[in-house]
Amino acid sequence: MFLWNLKHVGTLTFTPAYMFLFLTRSFPGLSAFSYVLPTRVQEVTRLYGRDILEKWLSQVWVHYKYFFTMANPIVLVGASLTMTSTLTRPQRVLRNFTAVLYVSLVAVDSLIHWDNRYLLPVIPFAALLGFEFLRRLLSTAPLSRVAKALTVGAIATFVSIEGIDFFYQSSKAKALELATVQVNLQRTRFIIENLRPTDVVLVVDPGLVAWETGNTSVGMPKDLETPTTIHSRYVKFNTMILDERRPRADLFSYSEDWYRVAAGDKTFLGFQREKWVTSSSGQTMVLLRDA
Repeated sequence: MFLWNLKHVGTLTFTPAYMFLFLTRSFPGLSAFSYVLPTRVQEVTRLYGRDILEKWLSQVWVHYKYFFTMANPIVLVGASLTMTSTLTRPQRVLRNFTAVLYVSLVAVDSLIHWDNRYLLPVIPFAALLGFEFLRRLLSTAPLSRVAKALTVGAIATFVSIEGIDFFYQSSKAKALELATVQVNLQRTRFIIENLRPTDVVLVVDPGLVAWETGNTSVGMPKDLETPTTIHSRYVKFNTMILDERRPRADLFSYSEDWYRVAAGDKTFLGFQREKWVTSSSGQTMVLLRDA
């Protein structure tokens, strides 16, 4: 991360890992951070240290839901109890490695990776410890063979039932996934066929546009005021790609004004509707250009 920043910004810059791609030519909106924010770690820490700490603490706690979703509680309890158990040397090496990996992910990766699954690399190693603990516990338990077999069957059921349900739900959603892929292909085809090589695009998904066309892309802010400032001070985008209606899963709560601009009911910086396409989902994608 630091080597990348040294090459592209000119100094060691404290930035999240997702900035790697956004420091390239195709993403001027986010690479502008290197111009408006301090580039020294000490200065960033002085100005934003408290915000970073609060973000880190909230992320560490909130993201445990993915950790517990992917690892069964029975296995996790077994893995935790190995911390107080007498182990062989290879088992101690595995336990110590798992503990160090977990601490390093919590202390470092949670600051760098904003994806909320950063703890998942610990799960395979924790699972090995948990299964080994359960094996030793059952092998020394004063139970009959029948009782041990029933206990093993019950534990196996509890451990695997969530995974089985996951694959079952995935198979049920396969038709929806295929429909989603088809819609994305239609939208991608529209973008490729209608963008010019010199277009600078304001769009919700700048990664898609930059990847498919190589055009410079700017991520669309929630409101209309911020892109007005971007257009006047930083990046003179001349093209916008908008949707006419709010999607069902609106994760970012974009202003209703954007949908009015797409539908032609509101103006924005002189941009005018030029082309549009309606996908199989019923959503209409609109390309607007600066008049």
